[in-house]
Amino acid sequence: MYNFKYHIASIAAVFLALALGLLLGGLIADKTPTQSQDALIKSIQTDIADTRKQNAELTAQRDELHDFSEVLADNYLTGRLDGITVLILGDEGDEAEKAAVAAIAAAGGTTVTTLPMMDGDTGTWSLDLEPDQIPDDYQAVLNLFEPLQANAEGYFAWVKSLALNGRMPLASAAIESEEASLVRTSWDEKIAATDQLDTDYGVYSVVTLLSGGQPGLYGALDGATALYPSPAPAITSAPTQ
Repeated sequence: MYNFKYHIASIAAVFLALALGLLLGGLIADKTPTQSQDALIKSIQTDIADTRKQNAELTAQRDELHDFSEVLADNYLTGRLDGITVLILGDEGDEAEKAAVAAIAAAGGTTVTTLPMMDGDTGTWSLDLEPDQIPDDYQAVLNLFEPLQANAEGYFAWVKSLALNGRMPLASAAIESEEASLVRTSWDEKIAATDQLDTDYGVYSVVTLLSGGQPGLYGALDGATALYPSPAPAITSAPTQ
């Protein structure tokens, strides 16, 4: 005989199971999408922040390139160092020295290159030139030489004296892939420097600094003042050694 009470109980059990399933499903549904949405929102926010940062960096680079192209369009370097003899401290014939000589020549300047020498007994520095070979009319100094750290303080003090302790343009320069410590140490010693000697930025920077541009740490290294200095006023006269 058909048991109506059993039928009712079965139907009730089915609906109870269905209700329980809906309840549990709702709880899971309420929780899981919220976590997923939070993660998605955070990811989107991070992407937006990164994109804005990249846009800002690209905008700054674009502005730098635009300004730099305007400087070059004005033939800024032409004749910039006419009549100026630059004393180069470095190893004649190496890559950095050849790049420096070419940059200075392109701006109308002449160069004399010599390797600094230190007396091991006294710790004093001198030019590796015969007395009659030392130019007495140089008007700027470009340092490409990096001394041992233990000798750095005395070396840079001597270099400054060659540049009449601030009365003559003085700068240090290096190729970006080499001697990054030279330009940092130079700037620590209050000597303007660039690590872009093998680029157009470096050529411009060297010529600008040797023609009286604003001292700073220029190039692509961390903590640089800028990629390159602002244009300097034309030299009218310069002290000589």
